[in-house]
Amino acid sequence: MISSMRYCSSTTTPASEGLLARAQSSHNWSLRTWMCFMDCSRQCLEREGTARVSGSETLTVRATFQDTWIMGTMDFTFFTSFHSNRSRASWYCGPTFQAMLLHQPTACTQWTVPALIHTRSPGRWMKRYTGMLELYRSSSTGHQDPVSPEQKPVGKIIKFGTNIDLSDPKRWKLQLQELMKLPSFMRVASSNNMLSYVGQTILGMNSVQLYMKVPGSRTPGHQENNNFCSVNINIGPGDCEWFAVHENYWHSINSFCEKHGVWWPVLEDLYSSNIPVYRFIQRPGDLVWINAGTVHWVQAVGWCNNIAWNVGPLNAYQYQLALERFEWNEVKKVKSIVPMIHVSWNVARTVKVSDPDTYKMIKHCLLQSMKHIQVLRDQLLEAGKNISHQARVKDEPAYYCNECDVEVFDLLLVTSENSSRKSYVVHCEDCARAKSPSLAGVVVLEQYRMEELMKTYDTFTLVSIAQPRRVTCTRGHLHPGQRLSPPKGHLHPGQRLSPPKGHLHPGQCLSPPKGHLHPGQRLSPPKGHLHPGQRLSPPKGHLHPGQRLSPPKGHLHPGQRLSPPKGHLHPGQRLSPPKGHLHPGQRLSPPKGHLHPGQRLSPPKGHLHPGQRLSPPKGHLHPGQRLSPPKGHLHPGQRLSPPKGHLHPGQRLSPPKGHLHPGQRLSPPKGHLHPGQRLSPPKGHLHPGQRLSPPKGHLHPGQRLSPPKGHLHPGQRLSPPKGHLHPGQRLSPPKGHLHPGQRLSPPKGHLHPGQRLSPPKGHLHPGQRLSPPKGHLHPGQRLSPPKGHLHPGQRLSPPKGHLHPGQRLSPPKGHLHPGQRLSPPKGHLHPGQRLSPPKGHLHPGQRLSPPKGHLHPGSAPPLQGAYIMPSISHNQNS
Repeated sequence: MISSMRYCSSTTTPASEGLLARAQSSHNWSLRTWMCFMDCSRQCLEREGTARVSGSETLTVRATFQDTWIMGTMDFTFFTSFHSNRSRASWYCGPTFQAMLLHQPTACTQWTVPALIHTRSPGRWMKRYTGMLELYRSSSTGHQDPVSPEQKPVGKIIKFGTNIDLSDPKRWKLQLQELMKLPSFMRVASSNNMLSYVGQTILGMNSVQLYMKVPGSRTPGHQENNNFCSVNINIGPGDCEWFAVHENYWHSINSFCEKHGVWWPVLEDLYSSNIPVYRFIQRPGDLVWINAGTVHWVQAVGWCNNIAWNVGPLNAYQYQLALERFEWNEVKKVKSIVPMIHVSWNVARTVKVSDPDTYKMIKHCLLQSMKHIQVLRDQLLEAGKNISHQARVKDEPAYYCNECDVEVFDLLLVTSENSSRKSYVVHCEDCARAKSPSLAGVVVLEQYRMEELMKTYDTFTLVSIAQPRRVTCTRGHLHPGQRLSPPKGHLHPGQRLSPPKGHLHPGQCLSPPKGHLHPGQRLSPPKGHLHPGQRLSPPKGHLHPGQRLSPPKGHLHPGQRLSPPKGHLHPGQRLSPPKGHLHPGQRLSPPKGHLHPGQRLSPPKGHLHPGQRLSPPKGHLHPGQRLSPPKGHLHPGQRLSPPKGHLHPGQRLSPPKGHLHPGQRLSPPKGHLHPGQRLSPPKGHLHPGQRLSPPKGHLHPGQRLSPPKGHLHPGQRLSPPKGHLHPGQRLSPPKGHLHPGQRLSPPKGHLHPGQRLSPPKGHLHPGQRLSPPKGHLHPGQRLSPPKGHLHPGQRLSPPKGHLHPGQRLSPPKGHLHPGQRLSPPKGHLHPGQRLSPPKGHLHPGQRLSPPKGHLHPGSAPPLQGAYIMPSISHNQNS
C-alpha cells in the first residue's frame, strides 16, 4: 500500500544545534509563483516530550526576505537540493525547538541562511538571503507581545504555502529532468500512466506541485482525486510524519468524516474500530508512494518542503477504483477532476492492452458510453433538435456540466449565457431539461461521429503475448543458425532495444486494423487486372507510345546537351549578378506609382488604348482571324519550316537546270515503259503470283484471326509487369557483370583454364577413343540391364535410412566403431606393433623358410604316409 524509499542519503546534527537541514541536491529550487495561505491550528502541533500550547493561542511564523513583491508574486531562493555530496544548509537558531514551544516568543530572535555554494559551479549558484523569524502569542483578547522596531515584519505572513505550481518546463527544466531518473511507474509522464492520456494539464496531478511547510502544518485525512496513486518527495530540511489506512477501510473513515467534518483522525478512535494504521517518518530525500485509494494524513515535524504529483498505473485495480470513485462523485454531485470517460477512449485509441481484466473493464466502459450517446442522440432527433458536428481540436479540454459538474462526453448541450459577450456554457441532459423541457435555446454539438466511436471500439482488442516454442539441444551445442546469447545488458549486432509499451521505434508505424491500409497504400488488383493508370509492359524490344530508347553511353538525345563543367556556363548563359546589381541592359523596377520611360498606364476599366480593339467574346474571333492550333499542332496543310540550310523530310535541293537527281531518270516517251516496268493488268485480272484479298471475315489459307483484346493465341503468354519476369526467366546482369556461375569469354585465340582446342577433323584428344558402331560396345563395356534388372553381382540400394545386410552406419565425426581404434600419427605404431624389416631382412629370432622338400637343421623328417604340417613362423604377421 505505502512505501517509503530513501531517494538519497542524508546527514543529521545534534539537537543542540537547533533546527538543521538534511540537504542533498544537485539543483537549487528557485521559486516565483503565487502563494496560498492556510491557517495552521495551534492544537495540531505536537512533538515527543513537548508540552502543547493552549488552544486559545496561535503559533505564527513571520519570514522576512530581502526581495520585493512584483505583481502579486514573490521571489526567493529555496535552499534544498538532491546533490550526492551532502552539502549542509543549517538554519541557525539560538534556543532549541522545545524552547520555542514553551511560550518563549523572544527566545529566538533571528535566523539566517548562510551562503550556499554549489560544488560544481560556485559562481552560478551562489545566493545569499537573510531573514528574520519572530514568534509571538496572540490570545482571544487580542493581546500581543511587544515587537521591537528592528523586528518589524515586512510583507505577508507565510503559514502554509500549498499547491505551488512547478509545471513550467522552461523555468523548471533541470529539476523536471532530475525526476526522469525515477523508475518509469513513478514518473510524471509515461506510456503506462493513465494521466498521460488526459490530453490536458491537471495541476498537481499530471504536473508537479510544491508544498512549503512550517512546523505543525497539517494535511487532514483524504484520498487522492479519483483514487489515483501519488508520489511525494521530501526535499527537507525537516521531517514529515505520515499516517495511512488501507483502501478497504475507507467507508469506516468516511463515517468519521461525516460525523466530524474536516477531521484529523484520533488514533485511539481508529484502534477501537479495529482499523490498522501505518505510521512512519519521512526524512529529507525519502520518497513516499501512496497506492490507489489509500486514506492518508500528514503533518510537518520541522521546516520542510515537499514536491508531489499523481500517477495512474494502467492495471485493473487502479482502473476499477478510479471508475468507481467517478460514479460515486456523480451520485454525490461532486466534480471528478479526472474525466474518466475521456481518458478511457484515449487509452483505447493509443494503447495496446495485454491484461484481460483491464481490457474487459475498459471495453465495458466504452460500450456503456456508446449506448448512452446513441439513446440521447435518438431522443434529440425525435425532439427535432439539429445536431451539428464540431470535431475536437488539439489540446481541447474535457467538458463538465456547468450546473452539476458531471463529465459531458461527445454530445454537448450548449446555451448562451451572455449573447453580448458571446459566453457559452455546457450542460448535461438532466440540467438542460430542468431549465427547458423542450430544450429551447439549446444548441447540440457532436464532437465524434458514431462511426468513429464504433471503429475505435472494434479496433480496441486484447493483445496476446505468445511465447515461441523452442527445442532444446545438447548442452554446449547450438542449433544450425543459432547463436550464443550476448552478455547481460548487451545486444546482438544489428539488434536494438524494444521501445517502452505503447511506443514504437523511430520511423515505425502501427499496423493498420484488419481490412485497412496505411495512408497512401492501395490494395493489389485482382490477377490479370491493373491499377488505374497502370499499363502492361510492352513486349521485349518494344516501347510504350511516346517512349524512346536511352542513347548509347556518351551519346545524347537529339536537342539534348551536356552539362557544362563546374564554373562554366552554356553558350548564351550568364552568371547571376551580385546582390544589388543588375545584368547589362537590365533596369530596376520603378517606385510604386511610377512607370518606366516609354511605359503607359493601363486605361480605366472598360476603356482601351488608342488603336486598340476589344477582345471578341469567348469562342469568337476577329473578322478574318482563325483559331491558333494547339501547342505542337499546325493549321491544315501547314508544316513547320525546317531550320536554315535544312530541308523537310523527303525534300531535296533542285538539281541544276538540265540535270537530274541521283537515281532519277527521264520519263519514257508516251506508250513506252521503263526497263522492268510492266503494264497494269486489265480489270479483274491479277499479275502472275498475285492473289485476291479474301472476302470480309475470311482469311488466307494458313492465316489466323487476331485474338480479342486482352486474349492471347494458344501457346502465347502475356508479358510480365514491369520489373517482373516470366517463371524461369532471370534479369540480365548489369553491364560488365555476369550471372552467378557464368564467366567471360576468353579473348580470341585463348581458352578458359582447363579448356583445350578441338582436335582436327578425324583426330581425337589423347586418351580419347572413337565411339563404337551402333549396337557395339567398347572392350570391357557391358550393356545396361533392362529396367528393374541388375548386373550379375549387383544389388539394389536399400531404402532411405536402411543399410545393406552386414553394413553399418558411419560413426559421427570424431567417433569410432566399437573395437575400432584411431590410426597412430605418422611414424608411430600401435602398442605391441613393430615395424616390418627391410626387404631381405628378418625380425630378430626369425629364420627363412627352407626350400620345398627341405627341413630346418635339427628338424626330424616326417613319417611316411603321414600328413606334413607346414612350417610355422614365430611371427604370424610375416
